[in-house]
Amino acid sequence: NVIGRLFASAGILLRENVVEAGRADFIGEFEGQTIHRTKRFLTSNLDNGVVFVDEAYALTPWSRGKPDAYGAEAAAALVDFMSSNIGLYCMIVAGYEKQMVRYFLDSNEGLGRRFPHKYTLSSMSPEALVKVFLAKLEEKGGLQPVDSSRGPRKDRSPQEEKPFFTPEAWE
Repeated sequence: NVIGRLFASAGILLRENVVEAGRADFIGEFEGQTIHRTKRFLTSNLDNGVVFVDEAYALTPWSRGKPDAYGAEAAAALVDFMSSNIGLYCMIVAGYEKQMVRYFLDSNEGLGRRFPHKYTLSSMSPEALVKVFLAKLEEKGGLQPVDSSRGPRKDRSPQEEKPFFTPEAWE
């Protein structure tokens, strides 16, 4: 929930919710239903906060050297939804690195581009992850979240502080 609160306080998301999703939220009972179910689930959660899918490769199991039909449909629907709703959603997928690369990202040529930020994390608390996130913002030229509780840096004048999450960030 820390990431949801951070994005909501920065004005990126309307709500600070984290919606945990799994295979049942994306995969239909019969072939042909998965695309509709995936799009319906994602559309219904557009303004609901962060969609978090742990072990995302469970959506796209492979058989005989390719994703099964349901997984291929789910991957295609994800790519289509993400392409049509750029900047309107926040989705985090997680899982073991090798399986994520082999079974999730490789299940559709477009998935890797839809998830441009890939991280391998060691065991870290949510608070430690937020500190890493804030440090990366600073590293990118002194950028600070607008609602940062840390206050301005002492070694910079207020004119040098550049808020990151502002309306101009969307341009």
